Amino acid sequence: YGNNTYHFFSPTQSSTQGMNALHITTDPVAEASGQVTFSDNQSGVFYLSDDGGRGWDDNGILMLAVNGTIPDDFRVNIRASGYQWTPVLTGTYPAFDDITYVPEALNETFTKDDFLYGPQTWKPCAGQTNPYHPIFDGQDMTDTENTFSIMFIDLNAGILGSGTLGQQDFIGQSVTDKGAIKIEYAFENLPTFAAFNAYAYTVSSNQGQGIRWTNRVSGSGPSGYYVIGQPLPEAPTADFTANVTSGEAPLAVAFTDASTGTVTSWAWDFEDDGVVDSTEQNPSCTYTAPGTYTVNLTVANAGGSDSAVKTDCITVTEPTGPFVLPDYNNIFVKVANDLGVKYNAFGNNTYNIRFEGINRGLNALHISTDPAANYGQVTVSENQSGIFYATDSGGKGYEDEIILMVAVNGTIPDDFALRIKADGYTWTPNPLSNRAPSLENVTYQPVSLDEVFTKDDFIYGPQIWKPTGNEADYPIYAGQDMTDTENTFRIMFVDLNAGVLRPNEALENRGAVRINYAFENLESFAAFNVYGYCKNSNNGDDMVAWTNALTS
Repeated sequence: YGNNTYHFFSPTQSSTQGMNALHITTDPVAEASGQVTFSDNQSGVFYLSDDGGRGWDDNGILMLAVNGTIPDDFRVNIRASGYQWTPVLTGTYPAFDDITYVPEALNETFTKDDFLYGPQTWKPCAGQTNPYHPIFDGQDMTDTENTFSIMFIDLNAGILGSGTLGQQDFIGQSVTDKGAIKIEYAFENLPTFAAFNAYAYTVSSNQGQGIRWTNRVSGSGPSGYYVIGQPLPEAPTADFTANVTSGEAPLAVAFTDASTGTVTSWAWDFEDDGVVDSTEQNPSCTYTAPGTYTVNLTVANAGGSDSAVKTDCITVTEPTGPFVLPDYNNIFVKVANDLGVKYNAFGNNTYNIRFEGINRGLNALHISTDPAANYGQVTVSENQSGIFYATDSGGKGYEDEIILMVAVNGTIPDDFALRIKADGYTWTPNPLSNRAPSLENVTYQPVSLDEVFTKDDFIYGPQIWKPTGNEADYPIYAGQDMTDTENTFRIMFVDLNAGVLRPNEALENRGAVRINYAFENLESFAAFNVYGYCKNSNNGDDMVAWTNALTS
């Protein structure tokens, strides 16, 4: 017809025609005339068979009707196998040598959107007048509110009936499934009831070209296959608890799901900003910035969802004293600079130390007393003032920003002071990952930082390790005895407001960041480490993922 449709039934057919040859059966060999099957299995197998005098159908079409409202996450996979051939004229039969068995004539998954027809209570039949033909055996046709949505599926295979199988060239031959179309189905999220009906198409018949046959559903000799769905569970009720609801930053909070009902998914929004922060059932969150936080938990199952919103659930205050860094990696740290961080990517005035993995980020960044020796060295000095450089030897060839970590051993005197002066290059970070800035776009800053820091700026510690991706204690200085857990350090981070470039003789300090330090009243031991921040890198965006190595 040229309109991508099938024509159903001839106007010359009576209401009793077209329902005696086509059947639905679970056993095409023993029961080719079919039977009525009600099943609660959400997957299974049945067949379309033909025992009519014509002896064949060029193509089978499956009608699937689903009762009531179809869920958005409904799925059904239909897999069909059977024979194909070039259509023949009525009164003749397909030859054995001309048929081809196709083990996967159809394998397709259908969704709610594929049900184009309905809601209705009847299926198409020949000569149909009111009362209409039911969709399933035993249907109460007076209940017009009990409706179905319908779709039709082309099975891309035909049916060989007894008339064809009895021809001389078929005798003694092996024919799979006795010429029937095998249909395998698998439902997902069918909460109500589904009915399968069969239709047959031929190019040539006494009733003309088109769909002229269907399985009988009522009366004598009915057949059909019906699936009883699994009712959706009741939607859960969301609730949760937190092990702490207030404290100093950084505040680690363990949340516990206390929802009732069956829950299959969890979505936690720790800041009520519309962003899902965790899908674990019982997650943890570390709040690094002071403030009051509303927490939202949404739980769901196939029956629906529910949300529990607890306003001002978590209160985080400014830290009143030093504290150990919350983890080795993937942490947010503050800098001691009066102006805060240069790149405030997360809006909480911190840098995210986020190494890519064990032993990653330990080969490119170095500390050296000579920028020409860019692979660095270990230096132990008694000078209370001096100069060293942050240098780079990595393939990326740059870090957008250098952060200095200063660790002081033991107790820091009240009159302790440390002046840090830095100079180096600045630029607008390249939006492309792992692309160093062009030299035309860098600017030398003779004073990128000049600031004095005191005891109160050492807000981290006491601890014996520095952050890396190694998931274990990593030393603060070369040669440190990591078994001596009492020999602790207080730590601060300082934003140097300059980045490091690949060594280049044409640049000031060969592209390194120069760091000039001067201690007052340092009574114990201090260790300097450097970290590199990159706005856009192959490792990720807005991450501090490089530091100088201290072990081989």
